[in-house]
Amino acid sequence: MLPGVLVVGIAFLAHPSWFAKLDFKSWQQVVVLAIITIAVGNTWFALNRHGLHQAVDYLLYLKGWGAPAKAPRSKGYLDDLGQYVSKSQHAPETSARAQEHVAFRASTVLLILTLGEACVVFGFWHSSNSRLEDRGLATTLGGLVVLA
Repeated sequence: MLPGVLVVGIAFLAHPSWFAKLDFKSWQQVVVLAIITIAVGNTWFALNRHGLHQAVDYLLYLKGWGAPAKAPRSKGYLDDLGQYVSKSQHAPETSARAQEHVAFRASTVLLILTLGEACVVFGFWHSSNSRLEDRGLATTLGGLVVLA
């Protein structure tokens, strides 16, 4: 839910007119906003995790940087990735606590990507009556720093 809160929160700052008719005293409208926030967050997360993150991983694979590395008798990226994941999941020295830490770090990286991307998008694209009107460049630059 946190990625959705970030995106919808920054959208609220960038486009207050989108939320002008929202009555925060109405629990029904707050529930609808919460559902939209969850859907936006899950969509943004999925696009990052299964789109951008995979594209970067594939480019690193093609360049030979990091894991998974090309195997001598490789059938391609998917085969090498499958073997890499299988080996990492069955490594006896890998504790459950270490795997939990890696999963936490991966989710943190995706959350940081979401924050940076949302800042860049809404730094460029905001309404003239938004709180970002005089801060668009700073918001965009902040997002780029987060992404770096």
